[in-house]
Amino acid sequence: MNYNYLKEVAAYIVLQLGGKRFIAMTGAKNMSYGKNGKNDPQLKIQVMKGKNNINSMIISLNNKDLYDIVFYSVKNCEVKEVSRYDDVYCDMLTDIFETETGLKTSL
Repeated sequence: MNYNYLKEVAAYIVLQLGGKRFIAMTGAKNMSYGKNGKNDPQLKIQVMKGKNNINSMIISLNNKDLYDIVFYSVKNCEVKEVSRYDDVYCDMLTDIFETETGLKTSL
């Protein structure tokens, strides 16, 4: 898996979440991409604090061409997994994000 492929997957995930509107509405920052332990492409995003103190998430593209999402609460170097979703279709990304964080992805 090469660098350009990982970058393209990350950019596509951001577009599916709403692109620039998603970034503006959620305060998304410190986005990074790479591979998870299963060698699947993944995107890490830090967002404004939402409900359940969620302020970070990781979205991975799995071998079924579906997404796995993990929401985290990160505070004082302590990382707590809040919720996890496996085998998510792209059209479900924004609904799950809004439900879990309470943050809107667009106006």
